Amino acid sequence: MRIFLLLFSIGVALSVKSQIGFSPYAVDSLKSNYRTMGNVRDLNLASSKFDQSFIRTSGNQFFLDRNYLSSNGSQINFFQFNNVIQQVSGLPHIGFGYVFGSQGAQDLSFSYAQVLPKNWVINTNILTSKLDGFFRNTSFSESHYRISLSKQTDKFGLLFHGGIDKMEREWSGGVIDASLLESFAPLFIPVLKENCNSSLKSFHSSIGMYFNLWKDNKTLLRFINESSIYGLNRLFSETDTLNGIYANTYFDTLNSSDQYQHSTLDHFSGLRWQNNKLTYTGGAKAIYWNYRNMGLYRDTLEFNLEHALKYQFKSFKLQHRGSYNLIGSFNQWNLSQSLSYQSGRFFYFLKNRISQRAPQVFQRFYSSNNTRYNNSAVDLESTFSHDIGIDYVSSSFWASFVYELGINRGIYYFDTDLLNWENTSVLSDNSIHQMKLECGYEKGKMNIRQEYRFTSANQNWLLIPQHFLGGSFDYRMHLFKQKKMEVTLGMNYTLSSKSNVIPVIENIGIYDVLNVDINNIQNGIFNIGAYLSIDIETFRFFLKVNNLGYLWNDLQWNYIEGIYLPEITVRAGITWDFWN
Repeated sequence: MRIFLLLFSIGVALSVKSQIGFSPYAVDSLKSNYRTMGNVRDLNLASSKFDQSFIRTSGNQFFLDRNYLSSNGSQINFFQFNNVIQQVSGLPHIGFGYVFGSQGAQDLSFSYAQVLPKNWVINTNILTSKLDGFFRNTSFSESHYRISLSKQTDKFGLLFHGGIDKMEREWSGGVIDASLLESFAPLFIPVLKENCNSSLKSFHSSIGMYFNLWKDNKTLLRFINESSIYGLNRLFSETDTLNGIYANTYFDTLNSSDQYQHSTLDHFSGLRWQNNKLTYTGGAKAIYWNYRNMGLYRDTLEFNLEHALKYQFKSFKLQHRGSYNLIGSFNQWNLSQSLSYQSGRFFYFLKNRISQRAPQVFQRFYSSNNTRYNNSAVDLESTFSHDIGIDYVSSSFWASFVYELGINRGIYYFDTDLLNWENTSVLSDNSIHQMKLECGYEKGKMNIRQEYRFTSANQNWLLIPQHFLGGSFDYRMHLFKQKKMEVTLGMNYTLSSKSNVIPVIENIGIYDVLNVDINNIQNGIFNIGAYLSIDIETFRFFLKVNNLGYLWNDLQWNYIEGIYLPEITVRAGITWDFWN
């Protein structure tokens, strides 16, 4: 059946974005109005990650997204680097951004893009963030370093991409007594764990290339190769009377220093056939990985068949991608499709993905001071997602409506009673529906954006609020006769319905979704903020005040167990773009 689905999909669909190797690769041409960290609304949204008492690596709201119910969705920290977007500028471009403020917040962005002689394109990016935290032992920092180099000619193309990532998090275990929030500032309230932290480091590099085997005015045939290497290292440390906290302590009752390492090396080779409407890529990928954890060592060699297709005719576009495992990964497979059509001001789209995938390596076997498990026999996790939507764009108004469906079967979640991953829990078979409506209106100096999101799951748990409403309003004006100074004043708000409180398991870095108390309901929360931007050509000063809801919301409101409502925050920053 799986092979039939794979072969059938080859005949009905087509590729991903423009490619040099096999992975998605896109080019973004920089314009004179490009600004580091985005426009003022994007900057306001991106800096909101500092305003949450429990920082997540993606998203700018307190709440999880629909992916928490899918395969590996309970993981808290992860790195994503699959898509490569190269910025191309006719002139060398340097972008710099720095945001700082209360709670020790710092966010630094640096980018450099240039077209070198003989059509080589180089990009470098540095992103670092740091927050001391609203409560004791909740500081967070992350850093990302990227470099990419590409060249395309009539005969060959090459893309090199590499990066280093690091994330450090302190785990407080939560506030000891929530009643103290009424009398003391959050930073001075005792927490359950004063010395507990984790460090996550990774590196990756890849090189993709193609060679034209045959080419005429309408069609071409290419031989493509792509090789990549990836390494992950996580270190968890904790100092306490551990036999009073954990059910099991295997080798040290006072100190934990648990580490695992995961390394992957893969290579893809295949052929790409392309004309002005149709592109098809097919080939094979060999994958070798090894895993080390406190004396435990595993390694294996896996082999996949992969393909991608793309068909585009006028306003119609059809894309598809598929992968099937032959050796080493339990015959896991996945298929993804997208269909889009543009008619005038309307854009219609449909996306779906179906897969059966093996649980991650460290879900299969793990060994630490306080947690040990070994899933020698595993089942594949099944996921299906389906999105359908419509966009409308005019000169001053735009709107988007999307319906999203997710169905998941046999999903592994960690059970603290069994001290192992289990795929027959009450959440393992689930479905989730989301409807999103977004719109924006920009006329003259005024800009308004609104978003409403409705979420429904087949469980009684409210891990995501059913209703979420958010938006922003800003007013832009020019000062002085030459109008070189632009000032933007804005405000943003969020309003959500009730939700449950989610515990976490610090030593393996996951949300403990099976131990959510469904009777512990937190009321909805209303929050607002305000921001100011002053632009002088390519220089911008930014000021933001957020979490004003701290003045009227219940100070004992929380979404992550033991981590309560954060204080009012103040952030300031600058961005500067240079073209030379």
